[in-house]
Amino acid sequence: MSEKGVSPLIAMVVMVAIVMSLAVVISGFLTDFVGEREHGAREDAGRTIDCTLINLDLKLNSIDYNGELNFFLTSRNDFPLRGMRVVTYNLEEGTVETDREPEPENLEALETVEMTVDNIVDSPDRIEIRNMHCPNFELAVQKDWRDEWVESFD
Repeated sequence: MSEKGVSPLIAMVVMVAIVMSLAVVISGFLTDFVGEREHGAREDAGRTIDCTLINLDLKLNSIDYNGELNFFLTSRNDFPLRGMRVVTYNLEEGTVETDREPEPENLEALETVEMTVDNIVDSPDRIEIRNMHCPNFELAVQKDWRDEWVESFD
């Protein structure tokens, strides 16, 4: 019986052709993928936020706590803020909670929204509004000796 097969030279040529074909397909995918990421990075770089210019206004008389926290927040900025965070404190009990997804999580330029915060401490007496773009920025309010909300500058 005579054994027949593919010569090693032909097998090697076929393997190289398959590898080259895969390389072309993967290269095309990566070129598109990296191009989209680069375009997105350029857009983000064009919107660099100067954290010293952030100007937010929290209406003190709008703060309502009834199992969840609601208040009106106004952006006086000409740029949007993404990734709002709300930290609530109960200073007497020493408890802290951070809601990383308040509703709405994003604040458009020159917009007033009613924020709803679900992940909070019981009976909060201090609230901090933060933003993922500017981790050192915070707008803080807390209850004073009359149990009224006032802006905090500490």
